[in-house]
Amino acid sequence: MIYFNLLIIPKFLLFISSVCASIKYKDGRENEVADILKKASNLASTTDIAPEKYDQFLLKYHLSSIRSNAIRHLNFKGLDVLELGAGMGACSRFIAENAAHLTALEGTEERMNSLRERLRDLNNWDGIVSNYQDFKTDKKYDVVCFFGVFEYAGLYIDSVNPFEHALNLAKSFLKEDGVLLITIENKNGLKYFAGLSEDHHPLPYYGICGYPETNDTKTFSKKEMVDMLKKCGLSFTDIHHLAPDYKLTKAVMTDEFVQNRPIVAANIMSNYPFEDYYRKTKEKFQTKLSSVSLAKSGLIGEFSNSYLFISSPIRDSKVKKSLLKFVEDGKVSSFLYTHGRKNNIVTKFIKNNNDYIVHKEWLTTEPKDQDKRSFVKNKFVDTPLYDDLDLKYLFLNYAYYGKKKEYMSLLFKYVKFIFDEYKTNDDSILKKEVFDALPNNAIFKNDQFFLLDEKHEVLFDITKEFFLFHLVLNDFKELKPFLKSFGFKTLKDLYKYLCRKFGIKPKIKRCAKLESSIYKELFGKSWEIKNILADLN
Repeated sequence: MIYFNLLIIPKFLLFISSVCASIKYKDGRENEVADILKKASNLASTTDIAPEKYDQFLLKYHLSSIRSNAIRHLNFKGLDVLELGAGMGACSRFIAENAAHLTALEGTEERMNSLRERLRDLNNWDGIVSNYQDFKTDKKYDVVCFFGVFEYAGLYIDSVNPFEHALNLAKSFLKEDGVLLITIENKNGLKYFAGLSEDHHPLPYYGICGYPETNDTKTFSKKEMVDMLKKCGLSFTDIHHLAPDYKLTKAVMTDEFVQNRPIVAANIMSNYPFEDYYRKTKEKFQTKLSSVSLAKSGLIGEFSNSYLFISSPIRDSKVKKSLLKFVEDGKVSSFLYTHGRKNNIVTKFIKNNNDYIVHKEWLTTEPKDQDKRSFVKNKFVDTPLYDDLDLKYLFLNYAYYGKKKEYMSLLFKYVKFIFDEYKTNDDSILKKEVFDALPNNAIFKNDQFFLLDEKHEVLFDITKEFFLFHLVLNDFKELKPFLKSFGFKTLKDLYKYLCRKFGIKPKIKRCAKLESSIYKELFGKSWEIKNILADLN
């Protein structure tokens, strides 16, 4: 075991160590991550470090602000936390920023070096290099964490029942009303049924077939995890669903919300593309359609790709109540995070009697350039949450099943509704609120359209040809595989067809230039015109 006692000394940090057992574990990026962190000037958990390298999954996994989203909704204030298998500090950073104290236990010296760099400007933590089964302490903690670590117990815990042994070890470090946090993939995640590789073994269907009957890396279903936690004396568990998974979380939903609003939960889960972390793999079926089918069957909660388990040995845990302050006191059932914008946004579903209110706010601070923008500002208006299928689902359903007549009829009806609803005195110009009136933000029910999630204040005139371009480019990409069966070779053909049907002259390059400018203003980076045009082909 190597123990780091962090002392703040002017202009540098001193680590005092004594040696004990560690483990052998590498993903091959340890040195590169350490070098990047040494050069980073902003280490905050809300900051993307070296985002230009995020085409490489492992660097994105270790350095992206998305990593903290799985636990960002938890309140660590005043708590003493032990993180088992802390890795290179992605989640450790968020905890240390918010908790009273963090003890970070990591199995390898190389990864601890990166963790040390990630937390170098904080002084409320200790670092220990050790396999957690060898860790000895008389101290008891408010919270013990396994973030993407518990599934490896079969490899690193010397026991006939390594997973139960790992839970019992973690429990032994807890105070009487302490809480164990576990983020882990779901063995029965929908992505695995769709043919994507099991996250720890480069093979499809590896986990859903049950795994080999040997001690190895394994994940578990929701029921298996809850039953195992109960068996180990952690009988009181809250479950949060993480989409698309715990590695790159964009949405967190309570189990209660998923059960009460399964259609909304299915829409959210399928809004984020599933990733195969080993190879480029196409889904074997349309997961957005299957998610809704599972929701209608009351099963969607069993197929989440990842979970956060919040477990305590006692029912009325003060620590758990403190951790869930934002969820329970704030009555927030879901947290949805944007990523990659100049200033990211969190959307909260707040319980209001038997309904929910959709509330948006800045993740950190309001951007300073709001009043200097030329194209679009962000604006937040609380709206009711509709428990219905979005229009995008209906288009995908018709396309998937080859219902061209129904598809085109709904599309024409929708565009006509938009042109009527947002008309101005100038027949070529639409009201500026139309910018957000896309199928992903619309519901079609009882032969009526309902629009929701207006979040932008547009500063330019929106022409009809630009709206159709904006519509096809942003909300119809998923339909590209089905367009040929409807007589369209490309999205550009669909755009031209809609313009022709509504008596509008298409202006592709002009619209692409405008889309590029809007993207630059919202995201702070370029979406080059040539790439926009390529997306239409």
